[in-house]
Amino acid sequence: HKMCKKKFLILFFLLTNALNANDNSISITYSNSLFKEELIPIQNYNNNGLQLSRGILLADYYLKKNNFKFFTSYYFSNDEFHLHNFGALIFVKNTYLNIGKTPLYRFSEYDFTLSDNAEPFLKFEFGNKEKIENEFFKFEYYFLLGKLNSQNKHLFDQDYQTQRIDKYIDAPYFHSKSFNFTFELKRQNEIDIGFTHGAMFGGTILRGDNKISPRNNLRALGDVIILRTNTYQNYDINGEGNHVGSWDFQYRSKGNFNFFFSKMFDDKSGFLFKNNFDGVIGINSLKKNNFNLLYVQTTNQSGEKHPPGIDSYYWHHVYTYGWRSNGFSLGLPFILPNNNRKKIFKIGLSNDKNLSFNIFRVNEFNYYGNKGDKSGININHNKINKKTMYFILNYTHALKGVNINHSLGFEKTRNDNIDINNVSFLIKLTKEIQF
Repeated sequence: HKMCKKKFLILFFLLTNALNANDNSISITYSNSLFKEELIPIQNYNNNGLQLSRGILLADYYLKKNNFKFFTSYYFSNDEFHLHNFGALIFVKNTYLNIGKTPLYRFSEYDFTLSDNAEPFLKFEFGNKEKIENEFFKFEYYFLLGKLNSQNKHLFDQDYQTQRIDKYIDAPYFHSKSFNFTFELKRQNEIDIGFTHGAMFGGTILRGDNKISPRNNLRALGDVIILRTNTYQNYDINGEGNHVGSWDFQYRSKGNFNFFFSKMFDDKSGFLFKNNFDGVIGINSLKKNNFNLLYVQTTNQSGEKHPPGIDSYYWHHVYTYGWRSNGFSLGLPFILPNNNRKKIFKIGLSNDKNLSFNIFRVNEFNYYGNKGDKSGININHNKINKKTMYFILNYTHALKGVNINHSLGFEKTRNDNIDINNVSFLIKLTKEIQF
């Protein structure tokens, strides 16, 4: 009876607000692959954890009233309904509050810490809506505290030859924050200097037959916020939780182009710029016909011997599922804990006619070297284990009130012949209804 009462109150709340809201809308989206069952990986990136190739029917509901926005979405796939997100976005003067199992309000597509690649998780996020200005600089920030979604059992690479079955009995908590300062130059050009940090902490982890319970209290959160090294717990000598982040730099030439560089880190050496170039660098033109370049490098990490160096990006010895959620990277979509040494090149073109074309070249290098022993082995950073080219053509248009997105992808691995089986086609149909 209590459960029925709660459901009735929630339904009553939604109906009452819907009748008094300024704007209500439902968006229905159907997506599916036509040529083959599985899309090439890049076509499933940055979709908030949705596997578009499986044939998904997604329903999004939005309720807006003044500075309040409620939203929820469900999707139907593999004969099952799933709650995708549920929450509210509230604006109070120049501050936003993003509460619930919600998509991120502020992110960048190729952020090393947190992007829109993985499924939403329960969170409380706040920051400034518009940049805070004074006579010296402009400032923006966000702060996030949440709890990651539950995970199934997973295989963990204990060492080069051994795998172990682990599980999160209680999913870890998650914290992220970002600070960015903007300085105006001559001719209205600008330069940004920022810092982004994220960490998993707490939870309960079953590592094989052993259960560990990192701290789930305010002291643990405080240590995570200030990146304090853990000197009083023996389960993690590297720090409280699993940390990643980046130093972020950007130059904007007004109306022409912007250039950005994010220097990623996974431990103190990366934090102090000792992992050589590893990071994300890119340039975007700001003209009507857009041209963009992107380069990602993640090959230096722990230096030239592995182990004993284990600051392997997105890999962690306590949070053994790594920096991901249900198979999707929480940050850079290309990088996963067991496949994280890469050089990625991207060339992109787009115009104001809803047409875009992207070429990716992904070079994969040794993961932990070539099956060495515990004394460590030298790594040949120039040896490419796998080289793959991706070509993605996207086109969007409208037909009788329905937005239609076509995505044609082609994948070619070195030494592969050109084959129709390497071609994938995704179609996405979206209809929005306002009332």
